[in-house]
Amino acid sequence: MPHGTPPGDYFVATGLYQPTTWVRLPVTTGTELAWGDVVAIPVTIARSTRTPSLAELEINWPVEADFGPDLRLLGATPEREIIRRDDFLRIAIFWEAKKTPTTNYTINLRLATTTDEIILQESGQPSHNRYPTTLWAAGERIRDNRALWVPADFPPGTYRMQAQALDEAGQVMGAWADLGALHTAE
Repeated sequence: MPHGTPPGDYFVATGLYQPTTWVRLPVTTGTELAWGDVVAIPVTIARSTRTPSLAELEINWPVEADFGPDLRLLGATPEREIIRRDDFLRIAIFWEAKKTPTTNYTINLRLATTTDEIILQESGQPSHNRYPTTLWAAGERIRDNRALWVPADFPPGTYRMQAQALDEAGQVMGAWADLGALHTAE
């Protein structure tokens, strides 16, 4: 498991991709499209006994931004820097608890044009709402995996991935932080 994976119960799943483009292969049963993952085995991840170093987290886009008194954004690592239409855009966002959080923060993630037009957006608590920030320990570093669906008609171009945190009342805890740039496949 990658360093910073939140503790909890998981399933190891497999899926098939086209090796030259990394586009997910469709799965059909008869004439119907089906879910493309095959669940292999359940896995339980325990809370780490030590804080991983920044090098161990393997952050491709290092960023340092504070969001309120509790959270520090360390950066992000996209699955790939090319946006594929009709597929998920997966990204890991890395956080650090500056102290034990007393608020369940919501994380906003968006893909915007160079002129700040929002193209895709996703919000939720870390780890698909399964590891809220009030469960984090002071100094803990968390890998927050996210996925945005890219529709088939997604416009070509270069985009900025940005993150932001909100408190339980919906108050913004800091400006949008630029994580890195992505572009569509030609």
